[in-house]
Amino acid sequence: MKSLTPPITPERQARIDNLMNPQITMGMRAPESLTAEHNIAEFCCQEPALNEWLKKKALRNHSTGISRVYVVCAENSNRVIGYYCLSSGSVHRNTVPGAYRRNAPEVIPVIVLGRLAIDQAWSGNGLGAALLKDAIYRTQNIAFQVGVRALAVHALNEEVKCFYTRFGFEPSIVNTLTLLFPIKV
Repeated sequence: MKSLTPPITPERQARIDNLMNPQITMGMRAPESLTAEHNIAEFCCQEPALNEWLKKKALRNHSTGISRVYVVCAENSNRVIGYYCLSSGSVHRNTVPGAYRRNAPEVIPVIVLGRLAIDQAWSGNGLGAALLKDAIYRTQNIAFQVGVRALAVHALNEEVKCFYTRFGFEPSIVNTLTLLFPIKV
């Protein structure tokens, strides 16, 4: 049976595989689900809206099932140094690149990477790429249980868009700040 998702080229797979460097994870714990025990008060990234969302909405969204929030903490601490969230979503067939439209319904199921942020003190050491890899793998695992065609992200700006395109995300044909990454199972 022919796959309905766009192929992952060897180059794209290599970029995914290289996202997690063992040296990146030194001094931090593996990603885990957000709980009330995590220290989010000190988290500070460069985007105020991402700080505010983590502090005011993340735990409520996580506990009510609106999204699932995953955090990374400093080793031997509950201080959050990075996070991302996933939720279910969909994109309209007419907004996606051709390979995603092939044999697809009008509304294509996706997992949405709603937010991804790194504390300024930990920025620039590959933690963002490592969290992205974790999000991709979680999405692939979800796709074994439910229909998912892609991981979608709505980039805040061109700089953030460049981060995602480096790892093989493709822009929507309608809004270039909406990006898709094919999920294969």
